[in-house]
Amino acid sequence: MLKLARVALSIAATLLGCVLTVYGLIAVYKMDVRLDPGLSLLYCALPLISLPAYFAALFRPRLILLHACFALTYLGVYSALDWRSCAAVGICGSVGSVLWTTITTVAVLSYFAMVACASGSLVLSKSGSPKFSGTSG
Repeated sequence: MLKLARVALSIAATLLGCVLTVYGLIAVYKMDVRLDPGLSLLYCALPLISLPAYFAALFRPRLILLHACFALTYLGVYSALDWRSCAAVGICGSVGSVLWTTITTVAVLSYFAMVACASGSLVLSKSGSPKFSGTSG
């Protein structure tokens, strides 16, 4: 059962990585990097490196922490670009509302879901059996 869960999580992480890679390729094609080149390049690059980062974490499990940092950075970059867009037309509510709007996008949810699936897969592959703290018997 654990092996099946690990395989399912690995497949889910790989599929989400493929989706993010395609999303990154579309962003590269459509993004105007002249307004804010640093944020724009990160916005395009972070989804593109999600799949290679996952594959690297398969060989070096501690790299999953770097992958989680990539996801958090992507959230920050995407939020900053969202803020720039809504501020340009004067419709920004608050930082929290822009952050919430960004968190609920498919790309950000996919990035965090990929990190969660990859982490779960790596934990299951290392543990071999679940360890429950505080239970006896």
